[in-house]
Amino acid sequence: MAKLRLFVALGPQGVFNAITALRYMREMEDAGAFEDWLLLGPFYAPSEESHRLRVQCRLWAKLWPFEAILEMDELVGLAAKGRIGFRIAVILLRSMTQGRLVDSIFVAFNGLLPHEVALHAFPDARHVCFGGGTGWLMLDDSCGVSCGFGNQFPRIDEAYLTTPVEVKAGDRDRVTSKVMPVRFYSSVVADA
Repeated sequence: MAKLRLFVALGPQGVFNAITALRYMREMEDAGAFEDWLLLGPFYAPSEESHRLRVQCRLWAKLWPFEAILEMDELVGLAAKGRIGFRIAVILLRSMTQGRLVDSIFVAFNGLLPHEVALHAFPDARHVCFGGGTGWLMLDDSCGVSCGFGNQFPRIDEAYLTTPVEVKAGDRDRVTSKVMPVRFYSSVVADA
């Protein structure tokens, strides 16, 4: 059974960044055999707009053969409203992967509740940042206050960025970062 790679996308830009990283890895690295899953939402928009974003993200997600697309809205929403604790959200996300070995998790950054839940759910996985926008690298306190265990931000091991920009000086020195040629991002936009 192939190992899992999880990609957390909180909107269209997250979907584009995930597919950009996937195309880059397929062409530039010997990635091996993986199943790729997309974790969508929440979109932090009014419900009608959120619905439109979800439909559009699912349409664009067809640019890559994701094995599964999971919705995180309800899980994260319950945690954000305090109806379930952070620890329960982590356990529920783990159960959504049915005990599969998760090799790596790709997020925009290590702040915000959906990213933190995903990163804390799989502490042994490789934690990869694809940046906000097309490459804003925001680590730790650049994101605000951690929602996680003991207010500790989860670690980031690597960054795959199209147009690298540090929000806080020195962040790129803290991780191994790869700059993906803009042609990979351009190909995703052109195919959309």
